[in-house]
Amino acid sequence: DKCDQAAKMVKMAAEMLDGVKGVAVALPNGPTPVRVQIGIAAGQAYSALVGIKMTYYTYFGNAVREACELLVRGYPMCVHVSTDVQARLGNSDAMRLLLACGEYSRTDETTGGTVRRKTYVAKLGAYQEFLGKDEAERQFPAAIPSGEIPTKPSLEPEP
Repeated sequence: DKCDQAAKMVKMAAEMLDGVKGVAVALPNGPTPVRVQIGIAAGQAYSALVGIKMTYYTYFGNAVREACELLVRGYPMCVHVSTDVQARLGNSDAMRLLLACGEYSRTDETTGGTVRRKTYVAKLGAYQEFLGKDEAERQFPAAIPSGEIPTKPSLEPEP
Protein backbone atom coordinates (compact mmCIF):
# COMPACT_ATOMS: atom_id res chain seq x y z
CA ASP A 1 0.00 0.00 0.00
CA LYS A 2 1.01 3.67 -0.42
CA CYS A 3 1.68 4.19 3.32
CA ASP A 4 4.07 1.24 3.39
CA GLN A 5 5.88 2.44 0.25
CA ALA A 6 6.32 5.96 1.64
CA ALA A 7 7.56 4.58 4.97
CA LYS A 8 10.09 2.40 3.11
CA MET A 9 11.36 5.49 1.25
CA VAL A 10 11.94 7.35 4.53
CA LYS A 11 13.63 4.26 6.03
CA MET A 12 15.91 3.97 3.00
CA ALA A 13 16.83 7.67 3.31
CA ALA A 14 17.74 7.10 6.97
CA GLU A 15 19.95 4.16 5.93
CA MET A 16 21.60 6.35 3.27
CA LEU A 17 22.46 8.99 5.91
CA ASP A 18 23.87 6.28 8.19
CA GLY A 19 25.81 4.80 5.28
CA VAL A 20 27.83 7.95 4.61
CA LYS A 21 28.68 8.71 8.26
CA GLY A 22 32.44 8.63 8.64
CA VAL A 23 33.02 8.44 4.87
CA ALA A 24 35.39 11.04 3.45
CA VAL A 25 36.78 11.78 -0.01
CA ALA A 26 40.40 12.68 -0.56
CA LEU A 27 40.71 16.21 -1.91
CA PRO A 28 43.86 18.30 -2.45
CA ASN A 29 43.16 20.27 0.76
CA GLY A 30 42.63 17.08 2.80
CA PRO A 31 39.86 14.56 3.46
CA THR A 32 36.35 15.99 3.24
CA PRO A 33 33.31 14.26 4.78
CA VAL A 34 30.65 13.09 2.34
CA ARG A 35 27.43 15.07 2.89
CA VAL A 36 24.32 14.01 0.99
CA GLN A 37 21.07 15.87 0.43
CA ILE A 38 17.91 13.78 0.05
CA GLY A 39 14.56 14.82 -1.41
CA ILE A 40 11.60 12.43 -1.41
CA ALA A 41 8.45 13.02 -3.46
CA ALA A 42 5.60 10.76 -4.56
CA GLY A 43 3.42 10.65 -7.64
CA GLN A 44 3.62 9.78 -11.30
CA ALA A 45 7.06 9.32 -12.81
CA TYR A 46 8.27 7.98 -16.12
CA SER A 47 11.54 6.48 -17.27
CA ALA A 48 13.27 6.13 -20.61
CA LEU A 49 16.46 5.02 -22.27
CA VAL A 50 17.79 8.12 -24.05
CA GLY A 51 20.49 8.58 -26.65
CA ILE A 52 22.11 6.67 -29.47
CA LYS A 53 25.89 7.01 -28.94
CA MET A 54 25.89 7.78 -25.21
CA THR A 55 22.78 6.00 -24.00
CA TYR A 56 21.62 6.63 -20.43
CA TYR A 57 18.57 5.80 -18.37
CA THR A 58 16.61 8.79 -17.09
CA TYR A 59 13.48 9.58 -15.08
CA PHE A 60 11.06 12.46 -15.52
CA GLY A 61 7.66 13.75 -14.40
CA ASN A 62 6.27 16.00 -11.67
CA ALA A 63 7.33 13.66 -8.84
CA VAL A 64 10.91 13.48 -10.14
CA ARG A 65 11.03 17.27 -10.56
CA GLU A 66 9.69 17.83 -7.06
CA ALA A 67 12.16 15.38 -5.50
CA CYS A 68 14.95 17.18 -7.38
CA GLU A 69 13.73 20.57 -6.13
CA LEU A 70 13.68 19.27 -2.55
CA LEU A 71 17.19 17.92 -3.05
CA VAL A 72 18.56 21.11 -4.63
CA ARG A 73 16.94 23.33 -2.00
CA GLY A 74 17.65 20.92 0.85
CA TYR A 75 20.16 21.07 3.67
CA PRO A 76 23.11 18.65 3.67
CA MET A 77 22.63 15.44 5.69
CA CYS A 78 18.87 16.04 5.92
CA VAL A 79 15.86 14.33 4.40
CA HIS A 80 13.34 16.73 2.87
CA VAL A 81 9.90 15.29 2.13
CA SER A 82 7.05 16.51 -0.08
CA THR A 83 3.44 17.02 0.98
CA ASP A 84 2.41 13.96 -1.06
CA VAL A 85 4.79 11.69 0.87
CA GLN A 86 3.65 13.22 4.17
CA ALA A 87 0.03 12.49 3.26
CA ARG A 88 0.83 8.89 2.27
CA LEU A 89 2.57 8.18 5.57
CA GLY A 90 -0.76 8.38 7.44
CA ASN A 91 -0.26 7.37 11.08
CA SER A 92 2.87 5.30 10.49
CA ASP A 93 5.98 5.48 12.68
CA ALA A 94 7.73 7.32 9.84
CA MET A 95 5.06 10.06 9.98
CA ARG A 96 6.13 10.86 13.55
CA LEU A 97 9.60 11.67 12.18
CA LEU A 98 8.39 14.63 10.10
CA LEU A 99 8.42 18.32 10.99
CA ALA A 100 6.93 21.04 8.78
CA CYS A 101 9.79 23.29 7.68
CA GLY A 102 8.71 25.64 4.90
CA GLU A 103 7.01 26.28 1.59
CA TYR A 104 8.12 26.86 -1.95
CA SER A 105 6.58 27.51 -5.36
CA ARG A 106 7.00 25.21 -8.31
CA THR A 107 5.63 24.98 -11.83
CA ASP A 108 3.34 22.04 -12.49
CA GLU A 109 4.52 20.47 -15.75
CA THR A 110 1.03 19.19 -16.55
CA THR A 111 -0.93 22.44 -16.15
CA GLY A 112 1.87 25.01 -16.40
CA GLY A 113 0.47 26.75 -13.32
CA THR A 114 2.38 27.72 -10.19
CA VAL A 115 1.78 25.54 -7.13
CA ARG A 116 2.69 26.39 -3.51
CA ARG A 117 4.02 23.30 -1.74
CA LYS A 118 4.68 22.66 1.95
CA THR A 119 7.83 20.77 2.78
CA TYR A 120 8.83 18.63 5.70
CA VAL A 121 12.16 17.63 7.18
CA ALA A 122 12.58 14.21 8.78
CA LYS A 123 14.09 14.03 12.27
CA LEU A 124 17.14 12.30 10.82
CA GLY A 125 20.73 13.31 10.17
CA ALA A 126 21.53 17.00 10.65
CA TYR A 127 17.91 18.15 11.03
CA GLN A 128 18.62 19.94 14.34
CA GLU A 129 21.40 21.93 12.67
CA PHE A 130 18.97 22.82 9.87
CA LEU A 131 16.23 23.86 12.32
CA GLY A 132 18.79 25.89 14.28
CA LYS A 133 19.22 28.22 11.29
CA ASP A 134 17.29 31.46 11.50
CA GLU A 135 14.12 31.73 9.43
CA ALA A 136 15.78 33.63 6.56
CA GLU A 137 18.50 30.97 6.15
CA ARG A 138 15.89 28.17 6.16
CA GLN A 139 13.69 29.71 3.48
CA PHE A 140 13.50 27.83 0.23
CA PRO A 141 14.35 30.00 -2.77
CA ALA A 142 11.68 31.01 -5.27
CA ALA A 143 10.73 28.52 -7.97
CA ILE A 144 13.71 27.24 -9.94
CA PRO A 145 13.25 27.56 -13.71
CA SER A 146 13.07 24.18 -15.49
CA GLY A 147 16.39 24.58 -17.25
CA GLU A 148 18.28 25.10 -13.99
CA ILE A 149 17.33 21.88 -12.24
CA PRO A 150 19.81 19.11 -13.03
CA THR A 151 18.06 15.99 -14.30
CA LYS A 152 21.16 13.80 -14.34
CA PRO A 153 24.65 14.24 -12.96
CA SER A 154 27.12 15.76 -15.35
CA LEU A 155 30.43 14.01 -15.84
CA GLU A 156 31.90 17.04 -17.57
CA PRO A 157 34.19 19.31 -15.54
CA GLU A 158 32.91 22.80 -14.74
CA PRO A 159 34.38 25.53 -17.03
